[in-house]
Amino acid sequence: MRALYRAQLWVQSASDAEIAEAMQPFFPDSSIETLSAVAQSYRATDSWTQTPVMSEDSFTRLQDIMESAGELSERVEFTELVDNSFAEAAVEEAGK
Repeated sequence: MRALYRAQLWVQSASDAEIAEAMQPFFPDSSIETLSAVAQSYRATDSWTQTPVMSEDSFTRLQDIMESAGELSERVEFTELVDNSFAEAAVEEAGK
């Protein structure tokens, strides 16, 4: 969780080109220009979260998307599935 949060912090300060360069090894068939455009699009639509802590609204949206795609047969209560304690600890630890 700490590594995920460090990556989220890096994305907040990195340029689209830097993000594209970091993504390149995972998408070798995509150009830097394409990956940079993807990073720009994600940033413009606020698709990258600021912290690993999942809000109830985000969880609901995720279930909405999964349901629309036909991948979710039954909704689950936020409190039954989400445990933010590790994410909250990672954020707190980074702030020290």
